[in-house]
Amino acid sequence: MTDLSWADLLLISLLFIIGLSIFGVWIILLRKRPFPEGIMVYQTDGTIPIFHLAAEFAMAAITIVGSAGWLVGASWGPMVVVFGLGLFTYSCVNSLGWALHNSKTLAIPMITTFILAMAVIPYLIVNL
Repeated sequence: MTDLSWADLLLISLLFIIGLSIFGVWIILLRKRPFPEGIMVYQTDGTIPIFHLAAEFAMAAITIVGSAGWLVGASWGPMVVVFGLGLFTYSCVNSLGWALHNSKTLAIPMITTFILAMAVIPYLIVNL
């Protein structure tokens, strides 16, 4: 591990938590069988869930891998985190309408993640 500031360690910890939370939320949701036709089948709401799930899992995995790289001092770590946070930013904005319509409590972590991403991205760009 390299010499990281307390702010770096806090951000890395938050990014790990956010990435792992995505996996956790989807595991909980998928156990409730939200897609009666299956995840590979076109749904009545106009989506094919496997694509959304793949994007969510990739977003979480990229952020976790980038955070791990940053933690161990890999030069590519912070850049991968910036990419992962860009994915999170898109996801937060894109999903916010659904959350406000279906579950306002889910809007809270989306907005919080968006604010975190907006703070961390410039921090990383300046400190790369």
